[in-house]
Amino acid sequence: MVFKQHTISKLALPIFIASTILLVLAKIIPFYHLNYSDFYVDIDRAVALFFFLWAYHALYVRAFSIKPYIALFGAAIVFLAVVVFSSSGLSIQKAIMIFFLTAFVEEILARGILLSIASHWLGKYKAVLATSILFTLVHPNVYANYTYGLAVFALGILLGVVFLSFQERAYGVVASTFIHALVVLVGFKVGLL
Repeated sequence: MVFKQHTISKLALPIFIASTILLVLAKIIPFYHLNYSDFYVDIDRAVALFFFLWAYHALYVRAFSIKPYIALFGAAIVFLAVVVFSSSGLSIQKAIMIFFLTAFVEEILARGILLSIASHWLGKYKAVLATSILFTLVHPNVYANYTYGLAVFALGILLGVVFLSFQERAYGVVASTFIHALVVLVGFKVGLL
């Protein structure tokens, strides 16, 4: 099926909004996850991520560039190498899920969307603080473990600063995704996750 350009623009905004909402909800309440002893996939996040990226490009990216995606996949390969050589006990499949369906999804939402919007309204410093608080509150474990909550809040501050240090926001998302995934790996190693 081929969409005409005017049809894509009419569909893109509702799909962008719906997929953003689904990404947030899938983070808080898992809808559909395949979870077997040796296989785990967040189907809801994967589907929402696919539609989100399609709608984002249809709405906001006038000239498509493959370079940020090359950087993202390069960062994923480096992260997988760190997982393999760190003897973390994580499977490659779980590491891929952590990178793309946890870190990347959360960075798109918290930094790519929320921090970008909030920085226009609040200024950079207040926006980093506000989005770090929100980032902390959407992690359910913070309500039972205050040390975990402080760590998530500090991570939110760090990732916000990293994201804003890039002029090209797509590369800011890639950098914050990589750091986010590394911190999750450390959390597994030290038993915080």
